[in-house]
Amino acid sequence: MKEFSKTYDHTKVEGTIYDKWLKSGYFTPENLPRAESRKPYTIIMPPPNANAPSHVGHALGYTIQDILIRFERMRGRKTLWLPGTDHAGFETQVVFEKKLEKEGRSRFKMQREEFYKEIWKYVQENKYISEEAIKRLGASCDWSRNIFTLDPEIVKIVYQTFGQMYKDGLAYRAGRICNWCPKHQTGLSDLETKYEERTEPFYYFKYGPFTIGTSRPETKFGDKYVVMHPKDKRYAKFKSGQKLDLEWINGPITATVVKDEAVDVAFGSGVMTITPAHDPVDFEIAQRHGLEIETIIDKRGRLLPIAGEFAGQKILETRPKIVEKLEKKGLLEKIEEKYKHNVQLCYKCGNLIEPQIVMQWYIKMTEKLPDGRPSLRAMALEALDKKEVEIVTEKFEKIFRHWMENIRDWPISRQIWWGIPIPVWYCGGAEKASGPKMGFAGHIAPEVSNGKIRTYRLRNHNLKTGDRVAFENSQSKLLFGYGVMTTADKKPVGDIQLPDALHGGKYNTTKELIAAFERLHPDRKVTKDTPAWLYTYQFKPFSEQDKKEGCGQIIISSENPKTCPACGGVNLIQDPDTFDTWFSSGQWPFAALMANDAKSNLTLPLLNKERKGEADFQTYYPTQVMETGWDILFFWVARMIMLSYYKTGYKTGKPPFKKVLLHGLVRARDRQKMSKSKGNVTDPLGVIDTYGTDALRFALVFSTAAGNDIPLSEDKIRGMKHFANKLWNIARYVLTNVSIPNSQFPVPKREAKSLPHTVPNALVWGYKLKTITAADREISKKLQATVASVTKNLENFRLHEAAQAIYQFSWHEFADKYIEESKKQLKDEKTKKNTLYTLYFVLTTILKLLHPFMPFVTEEIWSKLDQKEMLMISPWPK
Repeated sequence: MKEFSKTYDHTKVEGTIYDKWLKSGYFTPENLPRAESRKPYTIIMPPPNANAPSHVGHALGYTIQDILIRFERMRGRKTLWLPGTDHAGFETQVVFEKKLEKEGRSRFKMQREEFYKEIWKYVQENKYISEEAIKRLGASCDWSRNIFTLDPEIVKIVYQTFGQMYKDGLAYRAGRICNWCPKHQTGLSDLETKYEERTEPFYYFKYGPFTIGTSRPETKFGDKYVVMHPKDKRYAKFKSGQKLDLEWINGPITATVVKDEAVDVAFGSGVMTITPAHDPVDFEIAQRHGLEIETIIDKRGRLLPIAGEFAGQKILETRPKIVEKLEKKGLLEKIEEKYKHNVQLCYKCGNLIEPQIVMQWYIKMTEKLPDGRPSLRAMALEALDKKEVEIVTEKFEKIFRHWMENIRDWPISRQIWWGIPIPVWYCGGAEKASGPKMGFAGHIAPEVSNGKIRTYRLRNHNLKTGDRVAFENSQSKLLFGYGVMTTADKKPVGDIQLPDALHGGKYNTTKELIAAFERLHPDRKVTKDTPAWLYTYQFKPFSEQDKKEGCGQIIISSENPKTCPACGGVNLIQDPDTFDTWFSSGQWPFAALMANDAKSNLTLPLLNKERKGEADFQTYYPTQVMETGWDILFFWVARMIMLSYYKTGYKTGKPPFKKVLLHGLVRARDRQKMSKSKGNVTDPLGVIDTYGTDALRFALVFSTAAGNDIPLSEDKIRGMKHFANKLWNIARYVLTNVSIPNSQFPVPKREAKSLPHTVPNALVWGYKLKTITAADREISKKLQATVASVTKNLENFRLHEAAQAIYQFSWHEFADKYIEESKKQLKDEKTKKNTLYTLYFVLTTILKLLHPFMPFVTEEIWSKLDQKEMLMISPWPK
């Protein structure tokens, strides 16, 4: 046995042990003993944001993942824990802009290239700090495969996915209401906003013969549509489309009556005016009725010229002035001073969200794919129904399903500079590409060029005579000219006169036409009464002037295209936006593995071995577990499932991961959320310096079930430091007494099949049963039960129960009872040898059981035993 110091000093051990692990190469699965015969077990590390050091919540996630990896590695699996870092677009830019503010600078006074260069340097510095923190936590991940979400290989895969989604009709560009943050000047998804209850005045105004209510009078300058429910008998005399002259904020206006079922008849007077440019419900009403939309507030939160005397003023400062003006005009009826409602805020800065219409890229969530595959939402729900993906906690599966059932199309554009640029170019600029467009099937496009001048549609394109519309080949996504509308009619399908020479004379009967409609729209039941829109047009191919000005073609390209594939023009403008971070990180399970495959010349660190041509994606996908915080279940987990099935797995039944394990938030000891302002934040590296990594790891997983929030106190961590010291003292006692070399612990031939890892047999190596004491039998029985309990709990992700079982057995059964009894038995020559064997075997089994949780102290003790192999690859006890 090697020299054993009296006390355990983690500061002298942990760095040395981690270096030994790295030099062994065993973090890389191909280097494990008998690697070729091992079954793969993969965890993709949720990439931490590359904008700040790791916090204690990260420490919890890394600990849980490392426990699972070490457990499966010891069980003989070919374990790959793949690390990486996320550029975290919006999050990182917000952090960096705060840094600029402290320096008296602003992004808006910088060139984009200058800003990007500075933030890249900042991120690389923090990325290194973050990776070093992960190492200090004992993470046994394969650093040779370490990857970054802005690595060229990752960006290429993200671009490929987006390009395919565009071809499949899932990615589309539209001007729709988005959650606009006036401070950060970007749109946000619903998940990137939060709600806060506020008590504010609610105003009632006279609007002609009606009373309307609002908490935001600053949006009412453009309100010229008054909306009521079509079944509200109070307003039956008012007809849809009816015009009303009335006095309003800046003088007389003409309002139009609109009947729509979106109105809540029980709220207020049951009548409302709408501001389509600044409210999502109002926007949808306007879209349904083809209403004109006027913007009232700019993207900085100031009123536009339509506000007259109030133009240029901030909305919150102007609100009381507008109310005062309406009161002077006799249009203020009353004020409800204590109106409680929820307001939407930016989740980073807390400023009010100002809904704005912005041209952005969206991903369809609920539409079937052209090849017959279900929608992205349906793929994710099917994965759960078929148990291809299992969310470990039932509570979170219910939340997941609720979210998915209420999902809306996903805006993936962000108006920021840091991130993966959207690989889109517009011929003639974005505004040119934003004009109306009409698609034609690939086999129909040539007919248009050859004289077909009418098209039938089941959707209202809101076109009128004289409108110019770009014509697109729906298969190739290429524009092939444009049409100028000459007529636009609506009629039931059964009233369309056939055959129609202007349509090309393709259909002779209504039955044939209905069949054609249903081929194009397999989800719709078309009858003679189904409304259809008939558009007649004058077709014009692109001219030299179009080529010069730009035709509006959208080009998906990772590089700057030289010419437009539609018109041959060279006036190509790149989309200024970047992808939502979740769009790239949502592809992480397959992209991280595929990207490593792309790095074909990569060699393993230190060992300088090649990967034997093994394809990471083929070998390690699907992964086994996705472990992350419950708070990003929908942000990230749902999107990984959808995007992975879309890209790799629906037809093969391969999910991105088989299990989803969610941990809770780490809170202060009083269960308050940790925050710098409260001064209750736990710095994991500070804790490690004081108490050691093992103490922190064990404290994090010891007493809380999966998904529950974790109260963490210094007393709890200190207690686990005491446990590490107790383990050290146990080992020191055992190894002080067991002074004979390992060679004198032979495995008898008659026991070879069941030894050395089966507990009961190991305790009777070559000795007669009469030499075994009651204490020997009891500790053997309890050790066997502990092995079974720990194994089962780890298999079922009950890490806290596994930790408690080891703790209870090690301290209260082995140390408090058996070691005390052994002091007597060692004095008796008849029981001495069997006691020594028992002490030794129980200790080595405890070290194996405890190693996934407390890897440093267990590996250090193991190194004193003259073992041939490291504890991290020794077999798991059975």
